[in-house]
Amino acid sequence: MADTKNRYSAGYNPLEDPEYRKLTERLETARQQKPAYQGQYDTQAQALYDRLQNRQAFRYDIDTDALYRQYRDRYTALGNRAMEDTMGRAQAMTGGYANSYAQTAGQQAYTSYLEKLNQTVPELYDRALERYRQGYSDLEDQYQLAREQGQQEYSRHQDALDSYRKEVSALQSQADQAYQRGYQQYLDGYKMASDAYTRLAALIKKGYTPTPEELRQAGMTEAQAKALRK
Repeated sequence: MADTKNRYSAGYNPLEDPEYRKLTERLETARQQKPAYQGQYDTQAQALYDRLQNRQAFRYDIDTDALYRQYRDRYTALGNRAMEDTMGRAQAMTGGYANSYAQTAGQQAYTSYLEKLNQTVPELYDRALERYRQGYSDLEDQYQLAREQGQQEYSRHQDALDSYRKEVSALQSQADQAYQRGYQQYLDGYKMASDAYTRLAALIKKGYTPTPEELRQAGMTEAQAKALRK
């Protein structure tokens, strides 16, 4: 039985099974394709949240309001023109000579336009406040959108991860089954070879001369058969 033992002495090697080897290669490839979670929308949402939390309180500064500067330039120009026109008419009434009445009338005309300018401030304040509030609202909307997109991204990642796990589990199960089938075939082959060797050895000891094919099937050499006949 020595030759039979030599054939099986190395034990079962599953990598000699093409099906098992193919399945293990597919399994290794699948394991390396585990989906990674990018979380890009989470990063965006956090950045927007920080902007909301760190946003400065509303403060209205006339000097930095471009619309106010436009009004100021316009009313100042209109005031100067009204002052000149008023003083000109007053001087015409007094024979073309400058006098305190003309100056007073002209200053009043100029001041009336400055009052109109001041009357625009509450409106400009309200507009600036509305822009501030709208900016905050827009930022909140962007934050909520980023959160929703982040949740969708995470959900898609979980679906992909679930599919990945199912594929790996299925391939692992198939590989295990292939291993068990191959190992059982190995055990069956070993038993058949051992039984064939034992039967032929018993016949030889009784004087039987086996054919080369019978020796091959039993895993026995000519030298082993000759030794058994002694």
